[in-house]
Parts: sequence; structure tokens; C-alpha cells
Amino acid sequence: MIQIETLMAVAGALLLVSVFANRISVFLGIPGLLIFIGIGMLAGGYIAEISTFDKAYLFGACLTVVSMLYFNLKVAPHYHQNKLR
Repeated sequence: MIQIETLMAVAGALLLVSVFANRISVFLGIPGLLIFIGIGMLAGGYIAEISTFDKAYLFGACLTVVSMLYFNLKVAPHYHQNKLR
């Protein structure tokens, strides 16, 4: 079992890399999405080594529910208020 300190260190490193990803993409002249896809592929490979499919599926399903709730509570009212008629 992986300790919480290791997970926090990995999460902090990913956060730090994602903060600088925008500056890197502007400096290199490539779209930022490509850098984020690369970061996701590297992180996914690391997570796949230490996790099972069941845990990954549960985590993905939970994130999907959270993103749907965020969209319905925050984004949809803003869209309806500012949409073109």
C-alpha cells in the first residue's frame, strides 16, 4: 500500500507541472492542450502501476458526477444568462 505522503508528493508535483505548463506551451509555441495530454499520459501510466481497474473506474465515475454537478450549478446559469437570442 502506498503511503499518503507519497500520494501528496505526486499530487503536488503534478500541480506544479500543470502550473508551469502554460508558460512552457507559450515558450515552445505549441498548444497547451498537448502538454496537458502528455502530463495526463505520464500520470496515468504511473497510476496504472499502483492501482487496479476497479479503483480507477470508481475514481473516474466520481469525477464525472462532480463535473456534472459543477456544470449544472455554475456553468449552466451563466450560459442561460448570457446566451445570444
